[in-house]
Order: sequence, then C-alpha cells, then structure tokens
Amino acid sequence: MQFDLFIKVTKKVRDMALPGKKAQVLMSPPGRKQLALLARKKKQSAKQAAVFALFYPGPTNETLLLLIKRKPYKGVHSSQISFPGGKFAETDNTLLQTAYRETFEEVGIQHEFIEEVFPMSSIYIPPSNFRVQPYVGLVKEQPAFQTCSREVENVISIPFELLYNESIVTRHRVSISYGIEVEVPCYKFENEIIWGATAMMISEILSLFRKTTRGDFVI
Repeated sequence: MQFDLFIKVTKKVRDMALPGKKAQVLMSPPGRKQLALLARKKKQSAKQAAVFALFYPGPTNETLLLLIKRKPYKGVHSSQISFPGGKFAETDNTLLQTAYRETFEEVGIQHEFIEEVFPMSSIYIPPSNFRVQPYVGLVKEQPAFQTCSREVENVISIPFELLYNESIVTRHRVSISYGIEVEVPCYKFENEIIWGATAMMISEILSLFRKTTRGDFVI
C-alpha cells in the first residue's frame, strides 16, 4: 500500500473498536494462556511498559513498519525482534510519554514527528511480568535512524503489504524459558523471526486495518 493511501486508512481506523484478544490470539505461542493463568497473582503487580508501532514511507513511497532487533543480554527477550519502547519511568506522566521517550532513546525519532497516534489493546507478557501498551503512529517522512548501540542491534523495516497479505506468516521452533523448544506462529522476514507478544500486537493491528481496507480501499 502506498503511504499516502495508508494515511487515509489510518484516519478511518483510529476511532474504530479494537479487535483485542480475538486478533492477538491468532499469533499466540502455545501454552501462553496457561502461563498467564499461573501468573495471575504476579499479573496484579505487573510492571508497565509502552511501545510504538510506527509506519513510515519507504524509498518508493511504500508503507513500512518499524521493528528493532534487541542486543543480546541476560534476559528473556535477548536478541528478539520488537517494537521500539520500554519500561515506564517515574519521570513519565503517562504510558504514551514512555513510548515517545523510549522510541527517541532507541531509534532517534523525536515525538513531534510522530502523528495520528492511537492506542491498541494492552498485552500481558508472563515471562517478564510486564503489561505492555502499544501505540500506533505515523512518521510522514523517511526517518534518519540514530540507534542506541547499547540496546539495538539493528533496525528492521517490513513492508506493510507483506504483513497484510500474510505472505510471511509461518511457524518456527524457538527456545523459551528453561531451554524448552516449542513451535510458534510467527512472521518470517529476511531470516528474522517475529513471534510472541510483538507478533500478537501486529496481528491486532492488521485485523483493525482489514476492517476498512477490504471495504473502502484497495491494497
């Protein structure tokens, strides 16, 4: 989808009812529901975080979605693909402010360049005990990324059309907690595997956009 058309679609979907868990669960790893049930008490004191799903124009005005690959570290999300974002800080007034701050710190996009912002459904991540609030936003010019070398391995730009048409949806075996391997639904792009909470967030975003694009617009 060309980015000028994507802007028009975004203006329509931002006020629509969110698909929520029905859409998220389509890309949910096996056993996730059971983990969430086991973590019910922890869930009540979950740490808060926020991320940005940012769309922007590519070299030929195609619509791209921004993801980052995290640096290896001693944690459950080491080297995973995610949206830019992070943990709520005491200096943040809102979770949206968290998303703006972390996005600037990780990829160098200032908040004044992010437009048409709206929230998606929050999602609980049992392994790290985080509740994450995703936001969708548009950057109307190609960003000049300035990545945080301490946190970000590299930037990944995925064409919206590939996601929308489900041409990169597959299944893949990944290692989870305690070295256990499971087969999970995922998006595979340029040898990178996008799975877990990030894939679930993408699934809801796509479901929301399909409500409009299958009627008024043509991809």
